[in-house]
Amino acid sequence: MTQVDESIGAYLSMSVEAMQARAQRLCDEFNERRKVRRQDGLWSDLEVRVRTESGLAVEWYYRAWHAKERRASMGGRRYRRVHLTKRRVIFHAQDWERDEVKQVRDQLDVLKESVKALRRTERMLSAQALAGDEADMLAGFRASARERINDKG
Repeated sequence: MTQVDESIGAYLSMSVEAMQARAQRLCDEFNERRKVRRQDGLWSDLEVRVRTESGLAVEWYYRAWHAKERRASMGGRRYRRVHLTKRRVIFHAQDWERDEVKQVRDQLDVLKESVKALRRTERMLSAQALAGDEADMLAGFRASARERINDKG
């Protein structure tokens, strides 16, 4: 792998990490605004979370509340978190939060696609570097005439 390839790879990794951090900040801000709204008497059951292990995964959750009768059978829990698909998020959003949910969802989608494209580019670069190294080994690397002259003098 050449020095240019390594620096491009490092830049791509930093870009991916920056996008993952931006997505985490978006989620934290969204969830924090839900807490602030509760003080105003408006209640939201939506939560969003990102996972950044291998890329960027966005998960939306809805709080499903249990009736008092069911709490005993549910181990005393008042609610459970239900995973939502991207389409169902708007359905479960309150009227006052729909615009914000759409905006956050769209921003997270853009970040997710950008991370996916950068990861794909990283894989292509590493595959090309590996293929180039293997080709040199298989072909019995021969230095060019200019390199041989520079080595002599």
